Amino acid sequence: MAKNLGISNLLDFYSAMLTDKQKEVAHLYFNEDLSLSEIAELLGITRQGVRDHIKKVETSLALLEERLRVAGNYSKMRTQCRQIDELIGSLNQYNRKYLFSAELTKRLKKVSELLGELLEEQVEQGGEEL
Repeated sequence: MAKNLGISNLLDFYSAMLTDKQKEVAHLYFNEDLSLSEIAELLGITRQGVRDHIKKVETSLALLEERLRVAGNYSKMRTQCRQIDELIGSLNQYNRKYLFSAELTKRLKKVSELLGELLEEQVEQGGEEL
């Protein structure tokens, strides 16, 4: 059974929606990279039981993402935040080279601070650092 690395990402967003046993098995399999046999031995269940838990986890996480799109939207927001940060940097460079506007510098700094606060909130809510 090939490991789906995207599942690890979905676990970051949706693990609270899984049972404790599903969370434990998924963590050991996807994050700790243990084999089905190793997990079975560790948890005192059959290898088939571990496989069944993993399949249920994959199905549940895929369905949650299909319906809620939290991970996809987060990824899109992350890309857009990086683009905004790059634009802020290029505007600052342009200002320093051509305009020399203290007001523009002040406003760009404020936009950058707001972007930083937004990103910090996302990390605190369970997303990865951008």
